[in-house]
Amino acid sequence: MKGEVFVVVVALGDDKPDLSTLRAFITNGEQGVNYHRNVWHHPLFAWQRVTDFLTIDRGGSDNCDVESIPEQELCFA
Repeated sequence: MKGEVFVVVVALGDDKPDLSTLRAFITNGEQGVNYHRNVWHHPLFAWQRVTDFLTIDRGGSDNCDVESIPEQELCFA
């Protein structure tokens, strides 16, 4: 909304995220994001500065599943 660079993290999967498909993308701050159905995603977060996000959720009220990823499963490059 303010042109700040932000990060999008997604993974495929049915009941749980498939960590072998986990990907992160750094946006240019000018983009919108639209997730396909059944794509696991981390909440958006700003890369360099605090910013605001607008979310439109048309999936109904019971569509938020939370999964923890064990630290040993993460690799930052």
